[in-house]
Amino acid sequence: KPILSVKDNSKLFICEGGLMSKFVKNSIVISLDNDYFLTNNFIENLLTNISYENGHEIIVVSDGCKNIETILYLNSIQQKFPFFHFYELQQKRGYSVANNYAVSKASGEILTFLNSDVFPQKESIDILVGYIENGLVDVVQGLLVFPQTGKVQSTGHLFIESMAPHVYQGKKANDPLVLQEGRRQALTTAFLSMKKSTFLQYKGFDECYYNAYEGRELTLKINKAGGRCLYTPKALAYHCMGGTRKFISKNESQQKGIFWSRWASKVEYDLKDYLRPQLTVEMQTHSYFLINCSYLNGWNDILQGLNISVSDSLEIKDRFGTSINLYYNLPYSMLTYNGPYLFLTNKIDEIRGNWNWIKLRNNPLDFAMDVHGNIERLSDLI
Repeated sequence: KPILSVKDNSKLFICEGGLMSKFVKNSIVISLDNDYFLTNNFIENLLTNISYENGHEIIVVSDGCKNIETILYLNSIQQKFPFFHFYELQQKRGYSVANNYAVSKASGEILTFLNSDVFPQKESIDILVGYIENGLVDVVQGLLVFPQTGKVQSTGHLFIESMAPHVYQGKKANDPLVLQEGRRQALTTAFLSMKKSTFLQYKGFDECYYNAYEGRELTLKINKAGGRCLYTPKALAYHCMGGTRKFISKNESQQKGIFWSRWASKVEYDLKDYLRPQLTVEMQTHSYFLINCSYLNGWNDILQGLNISVSDSLEIKDRFGTSINLYYNLPYSMLTYNGPYLFLTNKIDEIRGNWNWIKLRNNPLDFAMDVHGNIERLSDLI
């Protein structure tokens, strides 16, 4: 077991090579309630891609996990690695409570929050820690990519009416915009670093949230107080999504209501700021037949702000679904319409499955945009 020094965060460990001392700089904070296979993959990847020599400790809190195989495995890792600390909450308390508890056990001056379905790549955590250690920013998030598709899961949050989507979700991970470092109003704590003193200054995660919105609110608070919240593509991790917060026993809509009742009048609606750099002069020259596949109400203001002209519009019936079949929603005559179309979507991927319709349509001027800040020509979807 580690022995805490009175003077600083140095810890003495009995290792295979004998007694060694190491300063703990960064505490990697994890709460989980996972099945064994995900836990095993996550922990082994983490141990492979960090080095204790760089001053890391790992703090894992079981948020009421009842999977015996998972608990036995985590206990065995704790016995094997002196920088790995495992704690159990017997009852499920949610992300905020579990992570706040983990922070109370942290020795590092820097905290790196990590969801247990996130797989950081080599040196990525060190990169995040470097930004904080050198005082470059107050909070920093890396690039999160879906391992199933190689496309972006998150580069931070943008804000629109009652929504805070992940910026550029669904875009190719090597897109120039994704590879551009930038400030965000809010970040995700799935893969994020900040000073412990910053976390405590803002009283950590608000425990009125159970499994949603807590990290978004904390980083938004820091940003609104003048703190620097940065996204960097230099730190890469793959995010399976859903593993850490798989078992949700409280309604997320309630938490959404709490968040927006507090912040609706304080956030800046910035979707157009992410769309604008992708627009060409040609796109702003034409007048479009607008096909609305989105449930967002604020598109008119966004299009006006982008100087996009609309000649006519149609709202399709399946816009509240997760995929849209254009054969079910548009008449045949629209295939031969002479002017260009602008598709408004929640996610461009929702219309990606219309290969034959887009091929028959064969108009290079048609394009789509979504609430994550993506723009793509329809011809590039096939």
